[in-house]
Formats: sequence, C-alpha cells, structure tokens
Amino acid sequence: MITDWYKQLLIKADLKEALLTTLKLSEVELEKAIAAAKDAGELNMARILETWKKALDSQGLAGWEKKKQNTFVELNAKREQELKQSYDDEIALRLQAGHIERSLFRFDRAVKEYQQARELAEKHFANERLRVATAISWLAMAYQDLGKFDMAREHQEQVVAICEKVLDKDHPDLAQSYHNLAGIYQDLGKLDEALAYQQKAIAIVEKVLDKDHPSLAASYNNLALIYHALGKLDEALAYQQKAIAIQEKVL
Repeated sequence: MITDWYKQLLIKADLKEALLTTLKLSEVELEKAIAAAKDAGELNMARILETWKKALDSQGLAGWEKKKQNTFVELNAKREQELKQSYDDEIALRLQAGHIERSLFRFDRAVKEYQQARELAEKHFANERLRVATAISWLAMAYQDLGKFDMAREHQEQVVAICEKVLDKDHPDLAQSYHNLAGIYQDLGKLDEALAYQQKAIAIVEKVLDKDHPSLAASYNNLALIYHALGKLDEALAYQQKAIAIQEKVL
C-alpha cells in the first residue's frame, strides 16, 4: 500500500512532500520507498533515501535525523535560490518592458512596468537597496518624460537617499543620482537646487574619472546650461569651454 501511494507522490514530482512523507516511515517502509523511487525513475530521490538509510543503519536514529535535517536545509537553500533567480528575471523583464515603452513614447505604460519592477524588488530584495533604487530611478525618469516633475523629484530623492546611505561618498552611481535630480530640478525651474546637485555630481566625477573622460565633458556641459539659465554667463562660458576642450581631445 505504501509503495503504490508513494509512487503516485513521486509521479507528481513534489520532492518536498515526498521527503516530508519519508520522515514518518519505518525502516521497512523506507526500503519500500527506495524501491518505489527507483521504479518511478526518481534516481536522485532514491539516492537521498539510501543515504538516509545508511545513516540509520550506521548511526542509529540520531544519525538518521541529522542526515535528514541536513538534506532539508540543502533543499530549502536550493529552492530559495531558484525562487530568487526567478524574481530577479521578472524584474529584469519588467525593466526591459519599461525601456521599450519609453522608446515608443508610451510613457504611461513605462510607468506601470517600472512600478511593477519596483514592487517586486521591494518585496523580494528588500535588503538589496540598490536593486530597489534602480527601479525607482527608472520610474522617476518615466514620470519626468510625462512632465510629472513633482512625482519625478519625489522618486529621485528616494534614490539619492538610498545611494547616500549605502554607497561610498565618491561612488559614480551616487554622482549619477545627483545628476538625475539636478535635471528634474531644472525642469521644475528650481535652478539653485539644480546647481547644487549638479555641483555635487561634478565633485565626484572629477575625483573618479580621467580628466579627459567624455562623461566629465557632459557634466560640465550640464553645469554650463544651469549657469546660463541663472544668467551667470561668465560661469556658463567657463564650463562650456571645459566641455569643449575635452570633446576636442577625444573626438
């Protein structure tokens, strides 16, 4: 009876339920379970059960219990890793879908995709704050595309807060978060705030990048635009010339 029932359980491919069931089996029933696993073609299961039986034969009940416990720990770790990978893949797909929607100028749909990516990241990777920040950053950009600048600012400020907390003070990703927030403040017409964050970004970029790096030229160009909007033309010209000097070297 136990053999037939156990075969049906194996056919369902429910490994965890099958293993839990074996905890209740006697030594004789365990031998039947091994035979059933082999008959069903579940050789991996059979090997697990045989390992447990050897522990029972050589070390008694205490050894068997320890072996079973170790097996469950390994199985749970493997299952957890597989689930984590599946969630990671789904987040990546949602982000990619958002990128495609943005390229098609369907920004409202992009917001939905990025929001779902954020929710998945917060639910399954709550301790990996940079993963969450990445999704929020894309969400901020989609709101910016829609002209919802206050929403964009709110989300990008969250990104900056995460980056300031978990990254080194000279990390390029922190500089990028400052740069993105500066751009949103420009859109809001809050030029003093835009200037402050763009200067923060440049302070980092100048430390970590080569003096002729194209990204540094782009940062100088953005700063020049802010100074120009503020009516500070001398400063605007000075940074624009810095940007041009780099571009002339690398092009």
